[in-house]
Amino acid sequence: MKVIWTPEAQQDRVDVWDYIAADNPWAAVRADDLFYEIEGETVWILTLIHTARQWPPVRG
Repeated sequence: MKVIWTPEAQQDRVDVWDYIAADNPWAAVRADDLFYEIEGETVWILTLIHTARQWPPVRG
């Protein structure tokens, strides 16, 4: 199985990481683990992050 990221998707991932890391580098590392997971022949899309959303979620 292959997981192929388009150049645009790769840039989006970098942009999201940079945006989060500017305020909270540890949250950026955790967010990077959420994009996808490979299990056998299955690719699970775990989350989509829009820049208008609070990420990571505020826990109160």
